[in-house]
Amino acid sequence: TMEAFRTTDSDKVSDYETAWSAPITTRETIDGLKKYGINTVRIPVAWSNMISDDGKYIISEDYLNRVEEIINYCLNNEMYVIINIHYDRGWWGQFGSSDPEWQEKAWARYESF
Repeated sequence: TMEAFRTTDSDKVSDYETAWSAPITTRETIDGLKKYGINTVRIPVAWSNMISDDGKYIISEDYLNRVEEIINYCLNNEMYVIINIHYDRGWWGQFGSSDPEWQEKAWARYESF
């Protein structure tokens, strides 16, 4: 799962993928799903797990590449893929804040995406 989060920061994609005791998603995993007749895979992601804190809010290339790798496992099996931006540490909730500074930060993040 690519939306899991940890209580400590990490720059390793695999730390997030396995944070909730999930195994690493492999080609064999996806091949097995297809073998059992499953034709759609939901990939939950939380971009905020691997985003820079420098005000540019750039998503880690390693993280994007890993998500793409999983997508390609599915596409190579002629499966549908649903990318579900899931939770994402709730940064989007800042839009509803009464604090102008929080609102400004939320817009900066949104515009950078």
